[in-house]
Amino acid sequence: MITRESRGRFAPSERPKTRVTESEREMKEIAGEMKMFEGEVKVFEGKENLSKEDLFQRCLGGHTQNANGSFNSTVWRLAPKHLHCGLKNIEIAAYLVAGVFNEGHLFILRIMDNENQRVARQERRSLLETKEARETRREQFLMENELYEEAEGLLYGPGMAD
Repeated sequence: MITRESRGRFAPSERPKTRVTESEREMKEIAGEMKMFEGEVKVFEGKENLSKEDLFQRCLGGHTQNANGSFNSTVWRLAPKHLHCGLKNIEIAAYLVAGVFNEGHLFILRIMDNENQRVARQERRSLLETKEARETRREQFLMENELYEEAEGLLYGPGMAD
């Protein structure tokens, strides 16, 4: 006669009932909640997850940051360390990275819009008509000064204070 121990298997009716652990229950509840809120994104707080021993142990080593998303790696991606960028460029890179982190990529679009306005203003200032107007104003100012000098005479010179 073949016994259950010799076969190493259980008949379907003889299978022992498995215990459902607390974490499995939580996962089923979470899955149910996710089905309830299909169009919404649900954010779970990290405090609840860190209460579990295995997740807490993984975080103890300090290897919790993603190297691609950390602040320093993002700054050095814009201004690499092996190339001399200068202090100003590194400050600009840090400013951009902080802005993208806080406001998203819309921050860069706002900066580009401001720069376009500055470029348009500089182009207006560099037009030929603007340059000619500046030259005529400067010539008019010099002519007025010459007229004042002729009318008033020499106001100072060597030996005049004596």
